[in-house]
Amino acid sequence: MRRLGYRALALLTVASVLLLSPGRAAEQPETEFDGYLVRLSDPREWNGPVLLSAGTCEEVSDGLYRVEDLETAQAMDQLGMAEYYEPNYRLELLESGSYMPAQWNLLTVHAQTAWEHTDGQGAYDMRGTGVTVAVIDSGVYREHPDFKQEHILDYYDLAGTDDGVDVWHGTFVAGVIAAQVNNALGVDGVAPDVTILPICVTKNGGSDTALLIQAIDYAVKQGVDVINLSIGGKYGNESLKKACQDAVDAGILVIAAAGNYKSGETKSSACYMYPASYDGVVSVSACKQDGETVSFDSSYSYFNDRVTVAAPGTGVQSLYLDGGTATKQGTSFAAPVVTAMAAMAKQRSRAIAPETFAALLCGSAVDLGEAGYDLYYGFGLADIAAFAGALDRSYSVTYRLGAEDAAFAPGAQVPRAYALGPEDIPLPEPVRPGYRFLGWYETEDASGTPVGELPAGCVGDKTYYAAWSDVSTRYFAQYASDGRLLAVEQLPQGTDRIADVEVEIRDGAVLGSLFWVDETGAPLREAEYALLNGTRTPES
Repeated sequence: MRRLGYRALALLTVASVLLLSPGRAAEQPETEFDGYLVRLSDPREWNGPVLLSAGTCEEVSDGLYRVEDLETAQAMDQLGMAEYYEPNYRLELLESGSYMPAQWNLLTVHAQTAWEHTDGQGAYDMRGTGVTVAVIDSGVYREHPDFKQEHILDYYDLAGTDDGVDVWHGTFVAGVIAAQVNNALGVDGVAPDVTILPICVTKNGGSDTALLIQAIDYAVKQGVDVINLSIGGKYGNESLKKACQDAVDAGILVIAAAGNYKSGETKSSACYMYPASYDGVVSVSACKQDGETVSFDSSYSYFNDRVTVAAPGTGVQSLYLDGGTATKQGTSFAAPVVTAMAAMAKQRSRAIAPETFAALLCGSAVDLGEAGYDLYYGFGLADIAAFAGALDRSYSVTYRLGAEDAAFAPGAQVPRAYALGPEDIPLPEPVRPGYRFLGWYETEDASGTPVGELPAGCVGDKTYYAAWSDVSTRYFAQYASDGRLLAVEQLPQGTDRIADVEVEIRDGAVLGSLFWVDETGAPLREAEYALLNGTRTPES
């Protein structure tokens, strides 16, 4: 009762603060944030409806609330209600000014490879068919004639716009990904068969951390395959970090713009944009056309040690709100190229893990700048032609049976090679006389967990080691000089040589025989014999 009374008193105290507090400014400029995010220490203990009834406390996600002022956040912390609290930072769409027109960006990354690539049955397998991409942005103008209407899902409007579309930005991003190809309209998209889930988080071009968290949570619950985040802010946030990690843990490929400098801002590799700089998120910097070559656009693109790859971001042409096209620049429009590549990978295998996609992406990128990884291009410029080769690559499967008498049964299906695919591939079970197969292991000492299949979504050459359990039975027989059987005794497991036999030699025994039988009593191999010289232990 005393514990319940304390909880009730604490809730009443916070509720009174919510209702009566005039608010207190934080020590940072108020233009940088909008209220505070409070993570409850134990959501089951604290009564969310009481907090919401105060009217100035807004639930963001499970156990996470937004309050308007620092005094309330501190009161909740002092009462033991908060695990932590932090500013609800304002975020911005990451576009810059306009540039020269042309779809040079698609030629540079060899997007045509994806449009023409087919599987063994002649079906297109790199256009993003069946893959859902959440575009968390300013909404998407789905009536644009260059979208396939049935591939633009009903919008989810978190910002309270009239029709789920705030400004042109989200339409432009979605156009880079999913505009139709070869239709004499608008522009060409990198993965034209992708399904877009528009989630609007901006009003008048602005957003905040709480809205972005809600959008990511919604995308996860909707089971999307890929998330594009051409939005961000300069301040890290534990709540947003957790939301991104939850998406990654759900197997979603999360792609984000590395960030844009505003005019006059000091440029430094110590500057980071979030969510692009969180673990598990693919961060994309921007390149520009530089004569016959491509180079990093230092006029606005962030550069730091969280950049994964680079893609064209300057002079990008895409779809606009009026049903036409426009040309813009920003890391916002480099990221969707990589998002489309993520959709290609998900079309091959929904089970592909974020770390596997990142490895294929980085391994196929064209190295620019300093040799190897650098702060500007990351692992290099995204290249869809090389990425197609990575998706198509065949990997070897090697089996270590562990014994000369072990083998696969006649007619067994034994995969010796595989490629990235949508389904698990069962591994064959070998046989060995006198032994039970325990499973395949990825370590020679059979440590870890046995595996029964090549899992869908995996890549890389594989070597599997067989583990066995001895189920044969050993016997030692003793014979008299006239051939009479004097005794038969069962021996312990591991007695594999007649020299290892330790039994009592019977009177009159002159010959000993060690033999093995299987579970049915059938002999497993030729018996071994030894003369018995009257000693207590047989000798070979």
